[in-house]
Amino acid sequence: MTSVRFRSVSKRFGALVALDSLDLDIEAGEFVSLLGPSGSGKSTTLNLLAGLQEADEGEIWVGDRLVNGVSPDKRDIAMVFQSYALYPHMTVFENIAFPLRARRPRVPEAEIEKLVVRVADLLGLGELLARYPKELSGGQQQRVALGRAMIRDPKVFLLDEPLSNLDARLRMRMRHDLKSLHQRIQSTIVYVTHDQAEAMSMSSRIAVFNKGKLQQYASPHEIYHQPANTFVANFVGDREITFVDGRVEMLAGEVQFAAGEFNLPLLAETMDFSRIAGRHVRMGLRMESLRITEQSGSRAIAATVTQTEPSGPDLVVFASAPGGAELCCRAEAGARIAIGDRVNLELVPEHVHFFDPATGNSIAADIHSHPDRSLGGRTMASNNQ
Repeated sequence: MTSVRFRSVSKRFGALVALDSLDLDIEAGEFVSLLGPSGSGKSTTLNLLAGLQEADEGEIWVGDRLVNGVSPDKRDIAMVFQSYALYPHMTVFENIAFPLRARRPRVPEAEIEKLVVRVADLLGLGELLARYPKELSGGQQQRVALGRAMIRDPKVFLLDEPLSNLDARLRMRMRHDLKSLHQRIQSTIVYVTHDQAEAMSMSSRIAVFNKGKLQQYASPHEIYHQPANTFVANFVGDREITFVDGRVEMLAGEVQFAAGEFNLPLLAETMDFSRIAGRHVRMGLRMESLRITEQSGSRAIAATVTQTEPSGPDLVVFASAPGGAELCCRAEAGARIAIGDRVNLELVPEHVHFFDPATGNSIAADIHSHPDRSLGGRTMASNNQ
């Protein structure tokens, strides 16, 4: 197991800044996902670590070794690409064995056979060693590509969107298999993806990128429940988050969020909203931030259902609130709710997020009543969105 460190690493392509002064520490044995949209800097980070590109500024360390200027084959790093790049004329055994047979001095054949069988058994490929790639499913081909990387026993594994060519059901299965594999081999894995479900389900920590900047680096729980800024909040989650700009006001002894016709009291035992009274804020609402209630009046939002969407055990309800805000919440699958119905929605305060509208940064630390509660994850860039 080996750690990886980026120290003020930047990469430019002409006038385009692909990566801007990245500082990132990956501990030995961690499974870290680099998450972000296309062009965010995640693949550039992986290519710099692999040695496929050279940094313009900064240092990259693998363990206690500075690898700037070191060729890819000398970094002791294995990379699995989006395309499996298997040799079609070779069997599964020969594909997995290839890195050892190409090594100089050459590894004895008996040792190669023993290592291939061990890796194949670990990946569930033991009965497929005599087959050719064309005779395998996409998931099996992906396992062969992983096996070819594992046989080298590298210090770090780099996986570049390895599941993107698989269908949805198989991707879910492979996520489970990759996580189980990591638990068994305990190697350092750096995984690039634009799919937040992959990152959330497998990672020890997630580094979220946007426009060449690291936005937040934290555990999946922290990334989702304590997003550092509006970009992270909107990018991570099954659906887009709803943002409503307004002002926190003290009215009749209560703290309220006021946005034109959209007014709600802010009450919660774990938060002290009075700390942000008088401030303009941006409220972020996910599905779990709201629930349908029998209450009405000042403590609820009267909204009109615009769409419903069955989702397994839940019914996803979309509704238009006063002022035009489009809201979303869950209801039980059997709920009798139809387009055009009027529903009352109430806030679930612990699932509501607040941001500074000028910077886009979270102001969660300003409303937690306990001084030692904070964001927990590193924020590396503000995002005015």
